[in-house]
Amino acid sequence: MKSYAEATKFAHISFCQEQEIEKANQFARRKNVRISGLLESEKEEVKSFVTKFLAETLHVANPDVAQAFRIGTIGTQPRAIIVKFNDQTQRDTALANKVVLKGQRIWLDPDLTPLQVEARRKELSKVKEAQDAEVNEEEEAMAVLLLSSDLNFYLLYT
Repeated sequence: MKSYAEATKFAHISFCQEQEIEKANQFARRKNVRISGLLESEKEEVKSFVTKFLAETLHVANPDVAQAFRIGTIGTQPRAIIVKFNDQTQRDTALANKVVLKGQRIWLDPDLTPLQVEARRKELSKVKEAQDAEVNEEEEAMAVLLLSSDLNFYLLYT
């Protein structure tokens, strides 16, 4: 049976190893983007298709793509594409120009690790809760304002 000190030391070491693995995963994905919603054909050359999409739609000058491949299983929805750039500035340009995709049901996002996705999801829920609370506070303030203006109107004419 392990002592408490041994157990905590082992837990700390495994936690540190998990952090190092997460850092390595983040570093490996730093030049990647994930494109979702692009239609899929049976015999497509993904790399040339993505290069053309980046140049024509996102206005990335001479896109230098190291790899591009679809992920997931073939189904009714088009599979997402992971694009690995040779140059991080081109990745950043593509992400900066993604506003042109608004309303097209095509999404371009950084390729995040599962831990990063979970952290973003938690932060997004916090932001939504804060926005809902702010809306409720604004509604209450408007109600108080209307009530006070009605009361002032009432006092003026009585």
